[in-house]
Amino acid sequence: MTVGDEILDLPAIELSERLAARTLTSVDLTEGYLARIARMQPLLNCFVTVTPERARADAARADAARAAGQQGPLLGLPYGVKDIIDTAGIRTTWGTRAHLDRVPERDADVVARLTAAGAVLLGKLSTTELANTFGSNWPADGLGGAHRNPWNRNLWAGGSSAGPGAAVAAGLCAFALGSETWGSIDCPSALNAVTGLRPTYDAVSRRGVMTVAWSLDKVGPMVRDARDAVMVLRALAQLPISLERATAAGGAALRVGYIDHVGFPSPDPAYDTAWAAAKDVLRASGVPMKPVTLPDTADEPAVFVTLVAESLVAFEGFIRDGHAARMFDRETWPEKIAWLDKLGMTASDYVKAQRVRAQVQRAYQAIFDEVDVLVGPGFPLLAPAVDAKLPSFEAKDTHFTLVTDGNAAGLPAVSLPMGFTASGLPLGMHVVAAGYRDEDALALAALFQAQTDHHRRRPPAA
Repeated sequence: MTVGDEILDLPAIELSERLAARTLTSVDLTEGYLARIARMQPLLNCFVTVTPERARADAARADAARAAGQQGPLLGLPYGVKDIIDTAGIRTTWGTRAHLDRVPERDADVVARLTAAGAVLLGKLSTTELANTFGSNWPADGLGGAHRNPWNRNLWAGGSSAGPGAAVAAGLCAFALGSETWGSIDCPSALNAVTGLRPTYDAVSRRGVMTVAWSLDKVGPMVRDARDAVMVLRALAQLPISLERATAAGGAALRVGYIDHVGFPSPDPAYDTAWAAAKDVLRASGVPMKPVTLPDTADEPAVFVTLVAESLVAFEGFIRDGHAARMFDRETWPEKIAWLDKLGMTASDYVKAQRVRAQVQRAYQAIFDEVDVLVGPGFPLLAPAVDAKLPSFEAKDTHFTLVTDGNAAGLPAVSLPMGFTASGLPLGMHVVAAGYRDEDALALAALFQAQTDHHRRRPPAA
């Protein structure tokens, strides 16, 4: 059976229901995605490696398991993973020239869990080089060139989980796995109009995932619907996180603190309009809302020092072996390291940074004694052009503060579509909850999505 676009674009939870009812087979669904990937990949550059033989074998196995009476929400669902996540026998490049032929011997824990759940691996999804560990100012400086946004292919899909964001938005897989150290799920989720979950730190195993910074890295699902994220997190979580209230009904019982946009100018008039409308939707849903002021801490320097110190240790061998000198990035390694040397960071700075992170954690615990979730307008930039240098901002912004604090404190967050500009570019919303309360962030996202259809809009056809 040929699977049409109206099926391929459905949220994973609805595809799961059709597979369970056996009105749709995994083989047909997988063939539909593979055909769409073949058509769209040259336009988007969101896949590094497509694995059709593996996908077809996984799908046939899933259909046979269902025929034998096996059930499971992810059984037969096709997915892709960011190309810093190891896959046994399938190259995992980290998006860098030195590892174009790197083939791991074993799966990352997250891939092993999805395989055990019967999910179907379609391939490896693109990332900015080394997940942007050492920075990159040019979207075109990536493996295969720029990672393009399906809403406008002249624009960037974001970083560093560019491929997962673009692939989910373009309907090239039912769900994807991305990673975040400092905004790498949030940014592409907002720019591509997908729903991305950054789980509580260490709730999902990072074994077999390229290390950027041990105390900051997280792996999470990028999906079309908050309910999809609940399904995937159930399979991935290695800690006992409750997800029973992660429904629209659960969201109505939450106490909500909101943060209005303060900082550099809004990227488009629609950004402020969409945020005002989002607050109206939540109020109309009956949730109690009150304004919240974010704590004033040295959060950004603390996260920056932590990331630099830990990443230089994590990539010590990569640098020593000369691989850093062969990166795609047009800024040379000597230029990068000279800039870092000029900062003069010390071990003392690293220790001080961890003390600041503890202060951030305490400050947010005090906030979450008063509210269950924090919500605010999302990524405050529109997707930039793929052929231009990325903008940089010195001024602080409430959203970047919330993302920085959330990563510093290891808090869960959901980024989800909030609306669109007049020209059809996505705008995001950001929800943060207390540690191990991933279900609260997902519940508020589900409540908002039950009242809106932003997450159901699809990019223009290629």
